[in-house]
Amino acid sequence: MTDELQQLSADFMAAFDSLSLQLLGEAEPREPKAPPVPQLLDHAATALELSQNAVRLAVALTDTPEAKSREEAKAHRHLSTAAAEATSAAHLFTRSVETSLSPAPAPESHAARTRGARLLLDCADAGAGLRRAAESLTAANRLLEEHRAIARFAAKFLPRQPIPQPPGRTR
Repeated sequence: MTDELQQLSADFMAAFDSLSLQLLGEAEPREPKAPPVPQLLDHAATALELSQNAVRLAVALTDTPEAKSREEAKAHRHLSTAAAEATSAAHLFTRSVETSLSPAPAPESHAARTRGARLLLDCADAGAGLRRAAESLTAANRLLEEHRAIARFAAKFLPRQPIPQPPGRTR
């Protein structure tokens, strides 16, 4: 499971990095701007797919026999947070698409002046959600690795066979 968590965290960071490059542009001077609609839809689809993967890992963790430990419960919360952040990011991307495709407001109106900023902020918030999701997955992975390392260490000192109970007194 830890390999899957590492890969999913890397996928979230790759999506965040891709969006960051698009928001900042590649030419100097860098003036932030929202990506075009097809790229926004692609980001929304990616965020939803990553969210589904985080949920699948949370379900897989729930189905493990040792899912009752405190550390694994914390890891489960981190996975749930990652899924929620990715779903929120997808919502923000689709809201940006909706704003982009809506009729342009009258020039020189307040709505016209704030439209670009609203698009940019929604995209930046979505990107931050992807980054937070990656951080949650990294934290979940770290917790699980530490928990399993401690369990392996403790197993060295625990008896391999149950200790026989002394025969009880019978009357």
